[in-house]
Amino acid sequence: MNDPEGGRLRGLLRNPAAQHAGAILLYLAIWLVAVGPKILPHMSSWTLSSYPNEPSVFVWSLEWWAHPFSHGANPLLSSTVWAPTGLNLAWVATSPAPGLVAAPITIPFGPVVSFNVLSLVTPPLTAWTTYLLARHVTRVFPAALVGGYLFGFSPVVMREIELGHLNLSMLFLLPLAAYLVVRRLDGTIGPRAFVALLTALLVFEFGIFTEILATMTLVGLVVGAVAWLLASADLRRRLAGAAVLVAVSFAVAAALISPYLYTAFAHPQAVKPATFEGLAVGAKSTSDLTRYVLPRPGFAIGPGVRHRPDLNWWYFGVPLLLLLVLFWMEGWRTFAARLLGLGFLISLVLSIGSKLPGGGIPFPWAALEKLPLLDRARPGRIIAYAFLFAAISAAVWAAKGRTKTVGSVLRWLLVAAVDEPVPGRAVPRRDRDGRRQVRRRSALLAGGNRDVLPHGHLVLGLSAGELRGAEDGVPVGRGTGQAERPAGDPQVHLEPPSLGDPPAGRSRPRGRPARLDARRHSASDRRNDAAPGGKLRFVRRGVTMK
Repeated sequence: MNDPEGGRLRGLLRNPAAQHAGAILLYLAIWLVAVGPKILPHMSSWTLSSYPNEPSVFVWSLEWWAHPFSHGANPLLSSTVWAPTGLNLAWVATSPAPGLVAAPITIPFGPVVSFNVLSLVTPPLTAWTTYLLARHVTRVFPAALVGGYLFGFSPVVMREIELGHLNLSMLFLLPLAAYLVVRRLDGTIGPRAFVALLTALLVFEFGIFTEILATMTLVGLVVGAVAWLLASADLRRRLAGAAVLVAVSFAVAAALISPYLYTAFAHPQAVKPATFEGLAVGAKSTSDLTRYVLPRPGFAIGPGVRHRPDLNWWYFGVPLLLLLVLFWMEGWRTFAARLLGLGFLISLVLSIGSKLPGGGIPFPWAALEKLPLLDRARPGRIIAYAFLFAAISAAVWAAKGRTKTVGSVLRWLLVAAVDEPVPGRAVPRRDRDGRRQVRRRSALLAGGNRDVLPHGHLVLGLSAGELRGAEDGVPVGRGTGQAERPAGDPQVHLEPPSLGDPPAGRSRPRGRPARLDARRHSASDRRNDAAPGGKLRFVRRGVTMK
């Protein structure tokens, strides 16, 4: 007997639109199961991050960009940061594009809620745009789901979510740019639509983080050149036509963002001390190269304790690397396997940095880091493109396992070994006065200055009088012509939560403020419980993921 209901259901499951909707819902469900129980009840009082001092920049930025033209002047030139001197925000990672998009949430519910909403949608959205690319390339729904998961929940995305870096975690436009180019090459999108969509993508990426736009352009140029060398005569013609349209898109995008660029170069720039360390600047020793296969302690997006964990966001793992080797060996004669393999290796080489650890052999980045915009980029972050090439490679390889043979079963078993569950779970720090402290901190961020200390830590240095003024919306800060503090008004430092008192026998690093004795503050300023030893216990708000 025919089963019309079953036939309609099978037809619905094969429908591309239904598959796309199911994919985003699946990714969203995975992420909400991982972190939702701990953050959803505290959307306005906690931030989805293990380091609250890092998200504070973006919380401030979300509030600022919710009212971009209410300040009566160029929104890129703020006098409430480093008041009254001001700061050129064109050189600060304020991410205006997400701030403008989230304004309908920020205005009624506040910037903390907006930050959490953006953090909750970023990994699923990144996975979904990668799925779209993999689905178009493979035409196989389960394989595309694998590719989307591998990049959307990759260590490089999880690490930035844990640190609270909205600008670095929002990588969903990288696979979307490749998706548009692939569709243009196979003729499924017209030239006008391609230029319009790619221009919008470039402008939005510029509004998220200029470094990602710069490295995306670099990797796109290099991989595009490799594709032209590997391609047939017909594909070369299509690549040349697509390259012309890409150039037009960049030109139109440059015209649209020209007011931003003018502000950036016509006004004084913010100079950030060169204090970056770790994998962001590339591999510094041969032990860093072992991070590809060794997860290291603290890989599971945490723990968020006083001491920063050794987050290994270069970790691919043996199963994924084995899968990639099998894929390249099996399909090296095909254009797709060659391009994906070389793209992976190119991204890996660029991410290592200027020199090969150990031998000191100069690497390509030594020349590239002298170019405009790239001189501010951190090569270690280019590893994200290697994860993207790996994710698409895994999807293409998995798509070949469509039969009920032993080989297909083994293929999918390896895929299952690669697709580990989302590492970690959200564990909140338990503080008695978290909600009130968030309101107090938000007031400070809206009207106060931020002192940038060594190692990238942020400190709000305000007197008790300025603290009360900031809560009333009065701009305060340090700099030329700052208001004189009332006599006897002690300086109050809100210390970054990841910093604590140094261990016995060790002095505090220079530039980090010591915690103040609680007796120096009036009762109205003592809003947290005193910790043992007469020290103020500053609220550690945020969601620790471990």
